[in-house]
Amino acid sequence: MIRLLPVSKLWQVARYLHLNSRNGEGIYPFYASVKVTDRCGFRCPFCDVWRKPADDLDTEGMIRVLRNLGSSSIVLTSIEGGEPLLRKDIEILLEEASRQPYYILFTTSVRNLLNYPLKQYSRWIDFFHVSIDEGHDNLELFEILPELVKLPWIVCVQTVVRDCDLERLSEKVDYCAASGAKILIMPAVEL
Repeated sequence: MIRLLPVSKLWQVARYLHLNSRNGEGIYPFYASVKVTDRCGFRCPFCDVWRKPADDLDTEGMIRVLRNLGSSSIVLTSIEGGEPLLRKDIEILLEEASRQPYYILFTTSVRNLLNYPLKQYSRWIDFFHVSIDEGHDNLELFEILPELVKLPWIVCVQTVVRDCDLERLSEKVDYCAASGAKILIMPAVEL
């Protein structure tokens, strides 16, 4: 179950929505994407993050970023990568992010997902996205969806779809529906 944001944050968001509307432009954003690492074990043909990896920001720097977002108009922070589970300090970052007045969306695609302390992570994550597709060659992760949806977060499969992947799309949608997971379909082309 996702956390309730503090009433003060909701009032702040209402104010920012009003200001955006009054000014006729989105001055105040409500969503932030935080790429905590470019490191990744995959070499997907539709992603170039791994081609030019940047150095990771240290733990203290990442905590400053998360806190700055907490004092901003942001209501949803997406923690992603590369592969965020490759950071040794990911638990520290998730715990810090959960102290902030925004929802946390976390995206991963690791094959050995059940080897991580997901029950612990689920205390801090509101929306858990698992990237499962042919590009990641990790379709076996569909089999663990029933386990993932038991935890107190909203599970969504994020699947990248190219022309060559269309044939199995309805099967993926059906599997997610049967498991109680959502699905986000992301059209892509090879780079």
